Amino acid sequence: MRTTPALDMAHALAAARSERPVDFVHVIRDSESLPHWDELQQAAAQLSRARLHLYVTGPRPEDTAVEHSPGRPDGTRIADILTDPASTEVHMCGPPGS
Repeated sequence: MRTTPALDMAHALAAARSERPVDFVHVIRDSESLPHWDELQQAAAQLSRARLHLYVTGPRPEDTAVEHSPGRPDGTRIADILTDPASTEVHMCGPPGS
């Protein structure tokens, strides 16, 4: 079964019963570009301090079923999301042009 780095990380954090704050920030073109979202939501729900943030750069009318923010987050938006930007470890992945 294929997976994603974010999903692997969420499962590892859940298995370790991590108490640290975790923000998963995803940028996608549309809902068809969103693999494993339900599974990521389930894994994040097992973490007491996890939050999911979804940005859609090219939403389609049917994408309204998934709560998201439009566009791509810039540095200011990312800093606003993070609990403590100065001491936060950030991992980013995804295809170019998402």
